Amino acid sequence: MELVKRLITSFLPVFLLFTMAGCTVEKTVSTEVPTQEELISEANKLDSLFLVAFNKGDVDGLMSVLWNSPELVAYPPGELQLKGYDAVKDLYVKEFATNKGAVLAYTGTYNIPFADGVAGFGTYTWTLPVEGKDPIVAEGRYSDIKAFKDGKMVIIHDHSSSPMPAEPPASDSTSVQ
Repeated sequence: MELVKRLITSFLPVFLLFTMAGCTVEKTVSTEVPTQEELISEANKLDSLFLVAFNKGDVDGLMSVLWNSPELVAYPPGELQLKGYDAVKDLYVKEFATNKGAVLAYTGTYNIPFADGVAGFGTYTWTLPVEGKDPIVAEGRYSDIKAFKDGKMVIIHDHSSSPMPAEPPASDSTSVQ
């Protein structure tokens, strides 16, 4: 009987501690799934924040809408794949330094909610001023996945690309050289 009392008095405080800790965690973790309207609203805000930060050349502002994780994945034009927050940030630091004054404009944006995330896609133009010449204007397309991480919606996967240029027309020449 003495052994039972010792076990109870030794393990009861530990049991209560774990039980109370478990109750606290359950009370603070939200199990609410956002509505489709809330998901779309958050995704639209994220798209706007991305665009504003990009056009200001604000690396930190732009990175604030991306998932700060080594699991962040991006497929920007000119790169096969970037993996991780730091790799993506390094790209934007270089891009903003070499392409001062570039302007990104969405020409179509779409956000489709699924579960507790959003699939985004659309088209854009990227305009780069060139001193003494007409600006360079490139058209492109993008897709991304936005999800809640650490209590806020962020981009966890980003892909943008430009279509391949059209092939020049075939020559009608039949002469042999």
